[in-house]
Amino acid sequence: MADVESIARRFFSPREQAALAGLQGNAKTEAFFRCWTRKEAILKAVGAGLSLPLESVDVPIASDALPCLVQLPHTVTDTRDWSLHDARTPADYIGAGALPGDGWQIVRLQAHDA
Repeated sequence: MADVESIARRFFSPREQAALAGLQGNAKTEAFFRCWTRKEAILKAVGAGLSLPLESVDVPIASDALPCLVQLPHTVTDTRDWSLHDARTPADYIGAGALPGDGWQIVRLQAHDA
């Protein structure tokens, strides 16, 4: 992507923008997509979708920052704590999921041809 910072200025929180600004090259692009994917995961989990401004949900962008609990804006009616988890994906893909509460252990199963 040519200019992730202009998109981040529109949709990321000030803390997320600052973290992204400190990165260069592929690290910046990967952090951008990690942040975006984590935001989507939490907004979909609470049922808000894009009706809640993306910049109102602050998620960590570091690759080693999950799992973690996420603070949601007071406008979200689902008041449970939510935890974010990265999904193990094939190379060049980024995934995340949001689960209620904490203490989850994510297990990845892979099917094999018989």
